[in-house]
Amino acid sequence: MNINIIIPDQAEALLRRKAAAYGQDLSEYLQHMAVEEAEEDFPAPPSGESTEAFMLRLQAMVKRHAVRCGHVDDSRESIYAGCGE
Repeated sequence: MNINIIIPDQAEALLRRKAAAYGQDLSEYLQHMAVEEAEEDFPAPPSGESTEAFMLRLQAMVKRHAVRCGHVDDSRESIYAGCGE
């Protein structure tokens, strides 16, 4: 799909620098950003949607993502264990 958009010169310059940092040209960079945005799992609420309906959708989305419970030992002793202290 081809889309023509008008981007202010200052924003274009910033986007070109970001694209270059990723080793891409502006077109590739914008395509990647558009695809990433389209695949985002958090759809915007349609206009006119009630707060209650939006909260139900939000809660359903949260339930789809597992909660990770667990202990991580980040003590100094565990970090430097086996380093020959």
